[in-house]
Amino acid sequence: WWRHVSMEVRSMAIPGVMEAYLSAKPRLNGLKFRDFLKKIKGFEINPIYYRDKVIGAIVVKGNVLHCCILPEYSGRWLKKSHIDILNNIIRKHGKATTTATTEVGRQFVARFGFKQVGDHYERTELWVSKRF
Repeated sequence: WWRHVSMEVRSMAIPGVMEAYLSAKPRLNGLKFRDFLKKIKGFEINPIYYRDKVIGAIVVKGNVLHCCILPEYSGRWLKKSHIDILNNIIRKHGKATTTATTEVGRQFVARFGFKQVGDHYERTELWVSKRF
């Protein structure tokens, strides 16, 4: 019976998908939720929680990752488990790749040591932080 349930309804059962869409929606040039689901098909969804509330997701496919966090939670979500996702990508693939289309996004990836390479950003060194 599950295959007869719409793609939108099924995706809402995966924590973080709707929040990831809502966080990225202003940059998606009118892309509808259904089309967003097609774009992230095959991506691993890692929900992000803040005080037991889902506020976004880190979506990963191969060495590509995107942090999609609702703007009102900017700066309040990063945990060691999220750094572990980044480091695991680098260990497995030799680098992590992402994009940034806004100034806030570019500042975020720069803070985390990503370097611009053409139209995307890469990080090849494991993240080591005394904070965690």
